[in-house]
Amino acid sequence: MALSFLVILPLTQRMAHRGLRALAGFLSCLGLVYGGYNLLQDAWHEQVWKRSTEGLDFANRLYPSISAEWGGMLLGAVLLYGVFRMLAESKTD
Repeated sequence: MALSFLVILPLTQRMAHRGLRALAGFLSCLGLVYGGYNLLQDAWHEQVWKRSTEGLDFANRLYPSISAEWGGMLLGAVLLYGVFRMLAESKTD
């Protein structure tokens, strides 16, 4: 999932309408962060936690909710979008 959004993210800058371009870019960043979190959670759960080598398990966040994990994902998406926008603007200069 995260790799799919890595492919989609640069394509969002080709959209004509500025508002839609920003929305599509942010949602792509959110999808990238969400996919990365799910990859990390699944790998940790399957490879570490189930084998009883570590007692800490990441919460399963497949569905949006009001939680610290989703707040962190939204913050990560905002920061990633900011970096992406700075890189995109520096290319056009």
